[in-house]
Amino acid sequence: MLDRLDTEQIQFVVVENLGRGEDFSLFEQSAVYEKARAGDASIVQIGKLHPQLTKKIDFSNTSFWAAANNLQIMSTVERHRVRTWIKNVYEQFEPVLQQGRGANMAQPIVVVEDEFAF
Repeated sequence: MLDRLDTEQIQFVVVENLGRGEDFSLFEQSAVYEKARAGDASIVQIGKLHPQLTKKIDFSNTSFWAAANNLQIMSTVERHRVRTWIKNVYEQFEPVLQQGRGANMAQPIVVVEDEFAF
């Protein structure tokens, strides 16, 4: 993907999602990671949501927003935990967005890939 895009106009962000795994060493040894770092990519690490809440959200086939706001999906305490997690995730991205705004970058384009090819 990095080879197909104009890296002069795009700010890359590598997201290490601790909810999907904790060992990123294989990725960090990859050519994709090296290209991203060479292109001055930002690294954002998303913290892990409590596993029981993650399972409950997955089993209810709902979004994080719905889980945080729907009285029928989660208890009051669970909804609060999900809202706090969401707030923390947004805070992780804020410095990256500020950096992009300072460089007069266009609105960010988010590409999410769970897997990558070497």
